[in-house]
Amino acid sequence: MNPGVYNPKIYRGGTWTVDIQQDALDFSSYDEIRMQIRPPFVKGIPTKPALLELSLANGRITLAEENTVLRLTVSAADTAAFTFDSGVYDLELVTYGTPEVVDKLLYGKVSVYGEQTV
Repeated sequence: MNPGVYNPKIYRGGTWTVDIQQDALDFSSYDEIRMQIRPPFVKGIPTKPALLELSLANGRITLAEENTVLRLTVSAADTAAFTFDSGVYDLELVTYGTPEVVDKLLYGKVSVYGEQTV
């Protein structure tokens, strides 16, 4: 699978929700769906732990519309606590097995904008 590029904007202190639709995919057929936002890499190597993790397990990724839509959600309380202004991410679809299969659906740069009203 060739991943698409999406560069999301997140507004600190606001709820961030994005729906990703793939009519040809039944997302429920994957064992794990995960996304991590990290500081930009140095020479392709992660230098710090993830700034934020989204997954089915932690509830920040959910399935909608007969499993053809991934809904990514980060609460207003979580975005208000962000201490970073930018990062990089990828969104992976994982099928367990031998070997494990990991398909990258999306990747890009995340920009976080400040909050004025508190």
